[in-house]
Amino acid sequence: MRICYLHGRTTAGYQRCSQDCTSKVKDPGMKSLLLPSGSICVSCIATIGLVSITTEEGVTNQQINSIIPNKSEYTYFLYQFLKRSKKTLEAIGAGGSTTFIINKTQFENLEVPVADDSKVTSFNYVVEPMYKKILDVTKENQKLTEMRDLLLPKLMKGEVRV
Repeated sequence: MRICYLHGRTTAGYQRCSQDCTSKVKDPGMKSLLLPSGSICVSCIATIGLVSITTEEGVTNQQINSIIPNKSEYTYFLYQFLKRSKKTLEAIGAGGSTTFIINKTQFENLEVPVADDSKVTSFNYVVEPMYKKILDVTKENQKLTEMRDLLLPKLMKGEVRV
């Protein structure tokens, strides 16, 4: 079974969850830990408040708490709320340790505003195309980076002519 390990990466100011799908997990029990695509991941140790959205199913480590929205329409609403809550998250995690940490209970007790379904649907209608475009451009940039990394050494060695 191939499992994607999710980790945060910043691309052009947009925090997204990228996948390292090179590792293979043999334990079938890991399937119960899979986060579906569209889950929201929040870094809760050291780099508190980095927020991302999964684009594939995968697993995270203990530094990341995740939210699986009940309705897909809430994904971008929750993402924006959590991005704007960075200072609050940092304040919660500044509990006297040299490293910022938010434990699971503290994260679960974070108050999330309840919005009217019609307003969330309207919000989602406006922002979803923008986020899809960001994801498309990010994927294209990844492919271009891979092509550059493959071709540039060959060009430098004279194996490819321009």
